[in-house]
Amino acid sequence: MAQCTPKSFDLTGKVALITGASYGIGMAIAKAMAANGATIVFNDIKQELVDKGIAAYEEAGIKAHGYVCDVTDEDAVNAMRPLLDKGVKLCIVSGTTYENIAGGKLHSYFTPKQLENLYLGLGRGAFDYGYNTAGEPTVLVDRVPDAKGILAVHDACYRIHRELLEKYGINTDIVFSRPNYCKIDLMPANNRGENLFLQEGEAARLQHILQQHGIDSIETVIAMAESFGTPEMPLCATTDAKYLEVGPTGKRDNVDALFAHFGFAAEDCCFWGDEFIGVTDSIFGSDAGMLTEKTKSGDFYDVSDLEGVRPEQVKHLGGGIQTFLEFLQAQ
Repeated sequence: MAQCTPKSFDLTGKVALITGASYGIGMAIAKAMAANGATIVFNDIKQELVDKGIAAYEEAGIKAHGYVCDVTDEDAVNAMRPLLDKGVKLCIVSGTTYENIAGGKLHSYFTPKQLENLYLGLGRGAFDYGYNTAGEPTVLVDRVPDAKGILAVHDACYRIHRELLEKYGINTDIVFSRPNYCKIDLMPANNRGENLFLQEGEAARLQHILQQHGIDSIETVIAMAESFGTPEMPLCATTDAKYLEVGPTGKRDNVDALFAHFGFAAEDCCFWGDEFIGVTDSIFGSDAGMLTEKTKSGDFYDVSDLEGVRPEQVKHLGGGIQTFLEFLQAQ
């Protein structure tokens, strides 16, 4: 029987591509391969997870290359293609950037003809995308402030951070990593790990922290954050309990602009998401930004499995992405 000795397991000069290796078992496998000489290339479904993985590899003395790619994208693409062929308009509305969707290569999964019916509203209102006749992504609308405007957003977020610390003794972290808004971590000690969205009990934990420091509710924090806007740079604040997101635009800007541009009728549309749930009875998740005066007569569905309060127009289905894929496949 052959034995696996260091010599027979020498991976020097080899590249190891490992999916989901930003933490856990995948990372352990990657570290073992790196120890035997392999160059590590890994992917994960979110940029935040990729960044976290790269930092962990660097801490272990390993130079790794990480990319955003969801290996489950094939199911979504296969479900979308027949609808796009039929002329059904599909719009992806997300807080992420184009580069973080299929590694910036979403258009490579479709034909130019199919892409005539695919649109994206990204970056929490920052960009609206379509595709040209060659199937290349084209920015239809760019709402990113100029340098002066971005500095105004950063300044407002620092003032929010300072107000919470000096007046109430609440320490927060600021993340300057989005094209047109900032994320303020209201609970830095609350580590979500690989979970990126609202978790069970987080809203109650935040409410307890705020009340301990003399703030009656998260609504007070939202109002305070938006008060730092100006007529030239009004601010919109949303929260998922852990993060307060502050900037001049939101998902509502993406949705309303796409409706105005293409003449959609809300009655002919349905809206799907997994971030509708509220941290209070009146402060809902970022997907609730798709619920506007122009869209409110459409059908809204939430596939999150988390229990909680949602806008009354939103029907809770649960089941995650699989529920949405089953809907697409049934059309």
